[in-house]
Amino acid sequence: KSIQISWSPCYGVTEYDVKIDDTIYEGVTETTYTFTGLSVNSTHTVQVRPVKGEVTGGFSTALTVTTQNATMVSGTISSNTTWTVANSPYLVTGDVTVSSGVTLTVEPGVVVFFNSGCGLIVNGNLSADGTTALPIVFTCEDDPEYACGEGFYWDGIAVNSTGTATIDNAVVRYANNGEDTATSLYSAGTISVTNSTFAHCDSMAPIWVAGESVITGNDIDVSLVNYSGIIVANAEDNNITISSNNISTQVEESFNASGIYLAGYLGGDLIIQNNTVDEKLLISVIVDLNYFTPDSLTGFENNTFLGLVDLFGSLKTNWSLPAYNYFVDSNITVPSGKTLTFNGNSIVYVRPDVSINVEGTLNSVGTSDKPIYFTDLTMTEQAAGDDNDYWNGFNVTSTGTLDLDYTAIMYAGGDIDENAIYSCGNVDINESAILYSNGNGSYLFEDNTEILK
Repeated sequence: KSIQISWSPCYGVTEYDVKIDDTIYEGVTETTYTFTGLSVNSTHTVQVRPVKGEVTGGFSTALTVTTQNATMVSGTISSNTTWTVANSPYLVTGDVTVSSGVTLTVEPGVVVFFNSGCGLIVNGNLSADGTTALPIVFTCEDDPEYACGEGFYWDGIAVNSTGTATIDNAVVRYANNGEDTATSLYSAGTISVTNSTFAHCDSMAPIWVAGESVITGNDIDVSLVNYSGIIVANAEDNNITISSNNISTQVEESFNASGIYLAGYLGGDLIIQNNTVDEKLLISVIVDLNYFTPDSLTGFENNTFLGLVDLFGSLKTNWSLPAYNYFVDSNITVPSGKTLTFNGNSIVYVRPDVSINVEGTLNSVGTSDKPIYFTDLTMTEQAAGDDNDYWNGFNVTSTGTLDLDYTAIMYAGGDIDENAIYSCGNVDINESAILYSNGNGSYLFEDNTEILK
């Protein structure tokens, strides 16, 4: 429905007239112009001429252009259907729903445009396997790269609990369904998404999974500062693999954007490995400990997280954390009977007025060459009182055990009587330091505390 033309600039010329058929548009200051509001499969002649002051040049040789004829689709697909290259591009003018038990196959090289507010809903099966040379494109009708315009948002792809989807070598752009699960691709079913690109998706997350999922080898752009690249939420007893993805952003650095958000994973085997998260995403991963109980967790240590791993909530499963830099955004609780272990070469940044509550066991297992630091957000070396924001410190209850080896606790004591450690339980401190604490003392122990070393 549009034609975009461009031309080489004329020396000293700052203004042009453009012409389509018999209509002239004057005063164009760029060397590109888009004619919009045209009919599908209509033929037009376009020309351009330079204007310099009072002098107007002649029009260029007329170029004949035909707008592309799209295959219109909408409604329910109730029998096996193939969208072919021969009939591409497709224009989705109303929601397309793939019925349960039915397969929609999209051939390599097909481009699927969506009107605003339209989406693809999969209750059956979606097979969209492109190739490197012939990717499948899902985008808005106004995409400036594949059509002409500034880009608007369509409703994305939703794979419901009865649905399955295989998406390989695809491009998904400008998708955002605007719902509570605002996303480009949402799945409560079974999906495999590989070697694909997600871009310009101003959504809560380009990919949101709750069902059986393999998300591997994709390039994912986080378009908004408050959102994530991949969200795992409401996933119960499902196996999920997130591997070898590159998650990046074009927005400014922010603590409110993240690469991966583990918001709810209750049972199943979780593999998170070989992913790279851009350093501009200051939070690489968010883990809501309140809803995180995988049957197994594989490969978490084998990622390139250039930002922080954000932890909050009450631990529901024993976890030994690999060596990353962590961010405690709000209070953490290690309940009685649970164990949380930090391993050497980690820094744990804690937000001001936040506590780490130990009712079970917290181990900080550093070594002489790989110590562990618990500190405020600035991690400065200046003395206490010089504009540092103190975090509250460790609160060890009567059932709790705090074991510190080669660990430095810095800039704590923002609460709990201004002490870095307040304990009614067991504390084992070995080759460790408590530095720059707020208040008079570094730590306070009640009478029933046993100091093991």
